[in-house]
Amino acid sequence: MIPQNRNIILFAIYLVLITGLTIIYDYPETLLKRPQSIHNWRQCDGASIALNYYQEGMHFFKPQTHMLYSDNYTTGYSAPSEIPILYYFVAILYKIFGYHDYIFRAVNLLIFYIGLFYLFRLADKILKDVFYAAVVTVMIFTAPVLVYYANNFMPNSVALSFSIIAWYYFYKHCLNGRTKTFLLSVLFFGVAATMKITELTGPIILIILLTGDRLGIFKLGLHNKFGLKITSVLAIFAIVGGWVMYAKYFNSLHHSTQFSTFIFPLWNMKREAIDFTLHKINVIWFKDYFYPATFWLMVGCLIVMFILWMRSDKIIKWICFAEVIALIAFSILWFEAMGDHDYFYIGFYVLPAFLFINFFLVLKSSGLSKINASIIRFVFLGVIVINVYYARERHSLRYHGSWMNDYEEMKDMYTIGPWLNETGIRQDDTVIFYPSVYIRPLYLMNVKGWTIFNHDSATAEIEERDNLLMSTFSGNGAEYFVTNDIKSAVAYKPFEPYMKDLYAKYKSIFIFRLPPRQQNFNPGDSLLINY
Repeated sequence: MIPQNRNIILFAIYLVLITGLTIIYDYPETLLKRPQSIHNWRQCDGASIALNYYQEGMHFFKPQTHMLYSDNYTTGYSAPSEIPILYYFVAILYKIFGYHDYIFRAVNLLIFYIGLFYLFRLADKILKDVFYAAVVTVMIFTAPVLVYYANNFMPNSVALSFSIIAWYYFYKHCLNGRTKTFLLSVLFFGVAATMKITELTGPIILIILLTGDRLGIFKLGLHNKFGLKITSVLAIFAIVGGWVMYAKYFNSLHHSTQFSTFIFPLWNMKREAIDFTLHKINVIWFKDYFYPATFWLMVGCLIVMFILWMRSDKIIKWICFAEVIALIAFSILWFEAMGDHDYFYIGFYVLPAFLFINFFLVLKSSGLSKINASIIRFVFLGVIVINVYYARERHSLRYHGSWMNDYEEMKDMYTIGPWLNETGIRQDDTVIFYPSVYIRPLYLMNVKGWTIFNHDSATAEIEERDNLLMSTFSGNGAEYFVTNDIKSAVAYKPFEPYMKDLYAKYKSIFIFRLPPRQQNFNPGDSLLINY
């Protein structure tokens, strides 16, 4: 079979696989959903930056969100640690097609699908077996955390996809030795690192492999044009480092703390906090990294690689070894955040992908009979079916009928946008929203402003702080006080002066005008409050 025909067949097989999984995971339905479920706040952060680019003049170096927590609670200027290329690109699409949340999801999903196709091609290139290449690809796409974030608003799955593409071209360079192929690899590593700074893992491993090959440790044939290669990789660190420095400067200039540009290392934690983080990882997130049995299969693949080191692929095994070290280092540096963020490990799904590839390579080289080979294929077909079903169930759980998604409690916020415009509340009006910890209600309404935490049992100190915050927000031009928990709001003393002029009501949402022009709302009116 000539290579061109094989590429066409690979693409056709991949389309069948990806179409089937798209339907199984209910992606067409999910594609139309606004930000919700686990980490909706971080979804809205990125979506807010993209929407503000679209609405506020496309100033790339002046990212902002709907949260007016910068410049003494007057602006939303805030820069994330990742270079906002993805958000800016989505904003460009909004300029062309208009603002729709599904555009953001579709962009993420399309890039993820491209990354998976390159994984499929890489696996086939190494294994020379379409069936096992398909198994590797589908296995990765059964990790529940990937299934969830691939069709979402966050850059992690996008960054992973570009890293996979980069590793494809790096492996290809190891085979053909062409400088152009290596530079393509560096380009995609660079794009991945701009999306998520944690994707610098790839370039770091690249430097290790280049240096080790130069010293004769790895013998991968990478020593030609060593200076050019090292310089091109170091350029990635210069670009990403330059943005991080700029982000720190920009955030300092605007007194912004919305986005973190720091590490959360293990050594800053006490033993009790470490134990609690481990507990949360085990109880809340572990089942979403992989089907538990598949996780232990991955560990088994790692053990097989070390036991049969000499029979393992010389490129893949060193990449896997470096990824394991990087995973440990990353976990130590960001451990404090691991208990609350399932998506932090997404960039390391390159490791199980390569472990599975290497495992099947070793398996094929063991001289199995045709009968045994057929039995093994049948077993792995069953493994795939189990993992796909598990991923579908975990994905459904994140959107339907669990604590992970409070859509039913918040559904009025998801439909209020068009009504606000009809009511006379404009995009440039500012609001105070209660109760919310993060940006979501502001993004869903597409108005800027501030949020107040839920303090049903607030101490005197918290009440005093909220009194000051409400006064500050009001003094900074807040035009409306909005709440979807009227019972809690009327019971909280700091809100009393701001809940007199009921401007409008949308289902469970009450909107009060600031400053009050009349008193038409009585907190004791139980009929109105319980409506």
